[in-house]
Amino acid sequence: MNTTTSEAQQSEFIEALNQTEVGAFFAKHLKLIISLIVLVFVGLIGWGIYSYQMDQKRLAASEVIFQFKQETMNPFMAGKISVEETMENFSSAYKQTSGTLVGLPTLVELADELVAQDELDASLRILNMAPDMSGMPYAQYFIATRKAIVLEDLGDDQQALQVLEQLRDSSAQLLSDKIYLDLGRLYRSTGDVEKARASFQHVLDNMAQNEFATLARLYLGELNAEVKE
Repeated sequence: MNTTTSEAQQSEFIEALNQTEVGAFFAKHLKLIISLIVLVFVGLIGWGIYSYQMDQKRLAASEVIFQFKQETMNPFMAGKISVEETMENFSSAYKQTSGTLVGLPTLVELADELVAQDELDASLRILNMAPDMSGMPYAQYFIATRKAIVLEDLGDDQQALQVLEQLRDSSAQLLSDKIYLDLGRLYRSTGDVEKARASFQHVLDNMAQNEFATLARLYLGELNAEVKE
């Protein structure tokens, strides 16, 4: 009885839909439309579960980083903990933030503090812990430029060049004039005169009035004078 009534109601519903063009379309594709609605509904539930899990993961990672800063980083900055102990504790904490970017600001802060304390090798080790940032231009820029500076200060101009070349060719087009200026300096120091000249000229052609252009003009003049000699 119930089955018969239900079938009759369905038949009336479809017949009503067929009264209009739009209704007829829905009637013809009713099963597909219902399936799509179910898929969307299931997808929303899945996304909700994923978002909740990610929120919990970020919360746990934030607690780990907060604890590291309180128990290790602040004492390190006050000269109460050694570099090696700080490095070990950060490595352990950072691994627990895997899958999130919660630890990235602290990574950059610690790398800068190590440079300030003239611990360049340790700073480079910290910067090398950062994940691939190719999909995040701002983060990529801040990590790569710091890495290039540390490498240059360590005397590894070739590796510094590689880092800046990758940055130049990426989507992280922040302060590109500064990138080209630094590339020019490094090409000059490694003896690649043509690439150095092209890098300085790029700054002049694209940023003719800013402070980087002033430096590029100065470096280019020095480079031309060296070549003539």
